[in-house]
Amino acid sequence: LGRPGSFSDKKIWKLSELGNTFRAKAPKGCYIIGDSGYSLFPWLMVPYLQHEEGWGPLNPRQAHFNYALSSTRMAVECVFSRLKERFRVLKGPMTEKLLETTVKP
Repeated sequence: LGRPGSFSDKKIWKLSELGNTFRAKAPKGCYIIGDSGYSLFPWLMVPYLQHEEGWGPLNPRQAHFNYALSSTRMAVECVFSRLKERFRVLKGPMTEKLLETTVKP
């Protein structure tokens, strides 16, 4: 979103107009997939914390959820990588104006 490299993805999302708009108007049943660097919100799916991060061991359902979430996130990242190669305009910063006409629920 056109921020300096020293900003974390979490901070960029928190400061972005897109993030603010989504937080305020997230349609019911729509979710964003995040990695463990993000905090859990009703509209943001993140993995369960692992044992080494201070929580107990994951049960089989939590481990399966983490695997499915990670697999989905990797597939989405691959798609975006391919889109950026095909449509070079996506490689640079983009303006976030008129979100309502760009993204429809």
